[in-house]
Amino acid sequence: MNLDLPTDDRADIALAGKTHWRSLDELANTPAFRTWVEHTFPQSMRELLDGAVDRRRFLYLMAASLGLAGLSGCRRPVIAALPYTKPPEDIVPGLPTYYATAMPRPGSARPVLVECHEGRPTKVEGNPLDPAVAGGTDVFAQASVLDLYDPDRAREVLRAGVSSTWERYDAFASTHFAGFRARKGQGLRVLCGDSASPAFELLRDHIRDVMPEARWHTYEPAGLENARAGAMLAFGSSYATRVLLDRAAVVVTLDADILGVEDDGGRHVREFAAGRRQNKPGDPMNRLYAVESRYSITGGMADHRLRLPSSQVADYTLALTRAVLLSDPVVPVPGSPAAALRNALVASRPALAVDERWVRETAADLRAHAGRSVVVAGRRQPALVHALAQALNATLANVGKTVELRDGSRGKSDGTLRELVDAIGKKEVETLVVLGGNPGYDAPVDLDFAAAWKSVATTIRLGQYVDETSAHASWHLPEAHYLESWGDARAGDGTLVPIQPMIEPLFGGRTALEVLARLSAFETTVPYEIVRRAFRKASGVATAKFEAAWRSFLHDGMLQGSALPPATPALRSAAIAQAVAASKPSVALSAENLELVFDRDARVDDGRFANNGWLQEVPDPITKLTWDNAALLSPQTAQALGVETGDLIRLEIKGRSLEIVALAAPGQADFSIAVALGYGRPSAGRVGRGVGFNAYAVRTSDAPDIAIGVKLTKTGGT
Repeated sequence: MNLDLPTDDRADIALAGKTHWRSLDELANTPAFRTWVEHTFPQSMRELLDGAVDRRRFLYLMAASLGLAGLSGCRRPVIAALPYTKPPEDIVPGLPTYYATAMPRPGSARPVLVECHEGRPTKVEGNPLDPAVAGGTDVFAQASVLDLYDPDRAREVLRAGVSSTWERYDAFASTHFAGFRARKGQGLRVLCGDSASPAFELLRDHIRDVMPEARWHTYEPAGLENARAGAMLAFGSSYATRVLLDRAAVVVTLDADILGVEDDGGRHVREFAAGRRQNKPGDPMNRLYAVESRYSITGGMADHRLRLPSSQVADYTLALTRAVLLSDPVVPVPGSPAAALRNALVASRPALAVDERWVRETAADLRAHAGRSVVVAGRRQPALVHALAQALNATLANVGKTVELRDGSRGKSDGTLRELVDAIGKKEVETLVVLGGNPGYDAPVDLDFAAAWKSVATTIRLGQYVDETSAHASWHLPEAHYLESWGDARAGDGTLVPIQPMIEPLFGGRTALEVLARLSAFETTVPYEIVRRAFRKASGVATAKFEAAWRSFLHDGMLQGSALPPATPALRSAAIAQAVAASKPSVALSAENLELVFDRDARVDDGRFANNGWLQEVPDPITKLTWDNAALLSPQTAQALGVETGDLIRLEIKGRSLEIVALAAPGQADFSIAVALGYGRPSAGRVGRGVGFNAYAVRTSDAPDIAIGVKLTKTGGT
């Protein structure tokens, strides 16, 4: 793209001072941009209805939100309901009631407060009693109420794709799983997401007792496996890391969008703002160093930002660790690294094209603020980067001050998704139960989960939608929304939080707790009773005080004082040293050897929210894209490849290809391409079906976060 401005425009800019622009087209003042501006105003609504209706599908696709707004009276209701003749005592027509609950997230949960009108949830906000966010929330929680009323949700039990009933499934399950219990669970496998629910753990432990040969597998398409592996390498246990930005004077992020799509983003924003706020002249202000490949919210807030391909962040981290730990004098704080790690750093491989000044200045600032700094590694960085970040924080005496480590071993798994697919290939799996998730869509393409799924004799899938995984299932079971469910979870710091229903299940769904309780013949199948049993065990409350504690738990939306205690484990310097010695330098990138980075999307996450029209309408915080994803390239890379914004391109790697639209994005690292996950879904419902491009088509198990060796060609289309 030609960014040369006309001479008269340069003169105007010089007279006006610093100019801000929102896109490359605006900067270049192209005819296409002027045309777009002319057609953006309200007088162009007729063109929207005539031409652009296919993109948004306008009123048709927003049927759920219109129904929620009160327009569903235009047609007969799908669900029969009877009005009450005598209203309940706690409901006053026109006045809202509020209930505390929690929105489950992979590995944690977000405490929320739900506003209800006449027994119908209408608004979700943060729980003001939660000290982490003090009433704040995020887009996913705000939009979750639309998922509750989504007309595309699964409405009935399906057997081999044909309508059935819960009674028929219960009769089948009673006999089917009794056989597994008789042979101790041999041949039974369960696949689930990353759960933080004590009630789920209670049932899982029970199943392990009655069916010890059964196996559990855990899979999250954009989970925290790398962070846990890094903590395991650094400390010998998979500690969960929680950074406290309001206590940090210096923050260094390593490909981590901590103010955006990384977990706990809302809390990070509040704490970072507190550390940046100056109440009077002379107050100190924190400093943020961001090393990243894609321009992010965190990079936009950074005082110093380094563009660097994601695959080369490991080299930078190694150089930074060397500069901090080997400088003279040694860091003057307790816990200096053992000789093994220091010697390994001395003999470690040279870094590839690392900006030495950046390394030197960042290391000096960290050392000058020992105990008041923090180093954060991003989700997609490998375990070694996370381990080195832990080593830096431990050596700088940040642990216990700006960094908290807590037990992250909950949710024990017997294996990975790859191990499950391998077991299916060996004919070791007779029945596979999938609780939530959508591996039929988001599993690594080389595992061919869809083919493995079809080859299992009996497959049972609990899900909120009849989606990609539901295809070819022996049984599809509709799952209840969290606003219809009894459950529990632990928040980010380990605090116990309840999940309680605001409304009866609209489409007759059940929870994973109910499915597991029937599978294992647990003493009760009522989720409320299961949660009470789990609360009694996890809280440790005395019997005499149990009822009062339980009522307070439900009322407050959390059990005060139940956060897991922080730990201060010893750093395993020798193990990190061995990993450093075994690591290999990054590969040099070029126009013929590109890097492909898979991003967790800020709106549809990993694809689980693709059918939410509100989230599809939210602009990407950086590119401002809506209802779409794109391949982001730096302007320099786009120019080198002869690509312009809007061109359809083909990305090829290891014999697989993805056709996607290109977008020249300022701030993107050179020869690095970023693509958001979660789009291009073939079975997402009327809103999300076919929107965007499916990056999972080229995502493999050996390179789930960063792929090297990508070839880019233009298809000739736009």
